[in-house]
Amino acid sequence: MHNAVRAEAAPLGADAVVLTGEGMTPDGWGGMTRWATGVAIHYDTE
Repeated sequence: MHNAVRAEAAPLGADAVVLTGEGMTPDGWGGMTRWATGVAIHYDTE
């Protein structure tokens, strides 16, 4: 899950991603769907 979040944030110019929560939700017939929330951080060095 961490790599998936990082891959989504990279095109936005994020330098880091901080996950604030993650889990799994039942999606019917015994399956599960993973979810995650967090923030993408971009900082300037100048």
